Amino acid sequence: MPIEHLVDQERRLVEVIFLGAVSRQEIEAFRHEVESLAPHALAYDALVDLRHGSLDLTTAEIRDVANGAEMKGWPRSRCALVAPYGTSYTDLKLFELWSSRGPRQYRVFRSLGEACGWLGLDRAGLCLEETVHG
Repeated sequence: MPIEHLVDQERRLVEVIFLGAVSRQEIEAFRHEVESLAPHALAYDALVDLRHGSLDLTTAEIRDVANGAEMKGWPRSRCALVAPYGTSYTDLKLFELWSSRGPRQYRVFRSLGEACGWLGLDRAGLCLEETVHG
């Protein structure tokens, strides 16, 4: 699966990396995996990195995924999405808009630094940094 993740219990953070083009089915499979294997992590904030990946979804699929996220009974949390490049950034801004009434607050950023700032995170020790530089 082109989605990798790490649940950081100490920081109460789920780090997610998209590697390559990610489909709706892969996003839904990932969501199901986290919900079933690490349900405590649903209350954690999330940092999703698309610097090495992209969305392979139609506009209708983006709306469907956003509606699904909006209707989930998850605890209140935040999710920062890092997408520095054109269409992924635009697609995620649509997702941000369409999921805005759900329990999870989504924000799209062009840089990892901005995303970490919004989440109140220190970038040191993030697996995202290790993946990019390691």
